[in-house]
Amino acid sequence: MSREVALIDFLNHYNHDRPDAGIGHQPPISRVPLRTYRLTDTAITLPTSPLPSGPEQRAFEIDIVEPMP
Repeated sequence: MSREVALIDFLNHYNHDRPDAGIGHQPPISRVPLRTYRLTDTAITLPTSPLPSGPEQRAFEIDIVEPMP
């Protein structure tokens, strides 16, 4: 097995199959909206459906208040 194939197998296991105690014994991929892609020996395979948009980033202003003497 080549190192590239071994790395692809490891990354797929690490991200898709192994439980992570820090996120409730779910695999890391469970935190990604679209979980159907996996690495292959040629490239990353992506589904044909469009990717969902990510969370909207919002900006806000804050007022800086000087401390009282």
